[in-house]
Amino acid sequence: MKALRIIASLIVAPILILLGIVGTPFSLLALADPVGAKMSDDADPLGPPPTTTESMWVLAGYLLMLAVGLLIVIGTCISISHSNKATSTNSAAS
Repeated sequence: MKALRIIASLIVAPILILLGIVGTPFSLLALADPVGAKMSDDADPLGPPPTTTESMWVLAGYLLMLAVGLLIVIGTCISISHSNKATSTNSAAS
């Protein structure tokens, strides 16, 4: 279980944090300028722009990715510090 937590903190968390950091400004830009955001859609540049609700959901998704990535890192750091304290306490008691 500890190995899975370390793998998650080394692989999954940085990917989620990176996606959150990169996606959040773009979703904020889509909220500020929905027509400009739609013009960058190569498949349908003249289609209807995304609604405010859709842009808010995308922003919430990116912020959620960022938060989950940070929680994984923080949780792993706390877990490692607690296990180190327990190890040092056990070795001092012996």
